[in-house]
Amino acid sequence: MARFRGAKGSGTVSKDPVKPERLSDYLQDAIKRIDMASQYLSSASPEMQDRLCDEDDDAIEVNMLRDALVRCIEVVGQCLHNAQTANPELVEQHALNASGWWSMRSKISHGYDGIQYEIVLAVIQKDMPALRDKLVAALGMCERQ
Repeated sequence: MARFRGAKGSGTVSKDPVKPERLSDYLQDAIKRIDMASQYLSSASPEMQDRLCDEDDDAIEVNMLRDALVRCIEVVGQCLHNAQTANPELVEQHALNASGWWSMRSKISHGYDGIQYEIVLAVIQKDMPALRDKLVAALGMCERQ
């Protein structure tokens, strides 16, 4: 995970720069968050899953699950962006669509008040499993080098 440090006296937080030698960390972190999103969703009852898409349902347990799922997508997008920066050739070779995931992450982060949870569910159920397979293959290649 990223380590944060404050610039002395600035009152701000800055992030360590992306490092090519951390490529396997970025891929592993993305896989971990995909697995977490899948576990969060599969542990929710069918009724709870239906409630996720009901914008009028403001129950704490629904909001907690929404936040957890959205955070997983944000982290996956950031990990893929970092992987793209660290090794664009590997990301392209494995068709990881880093720019698409980064775009989704940015839309969620900056458009937090307009999140469509039907899309969040579709991404987790349909897009993430295929991405996970590609990430595992990319990680295997990365570790063999």
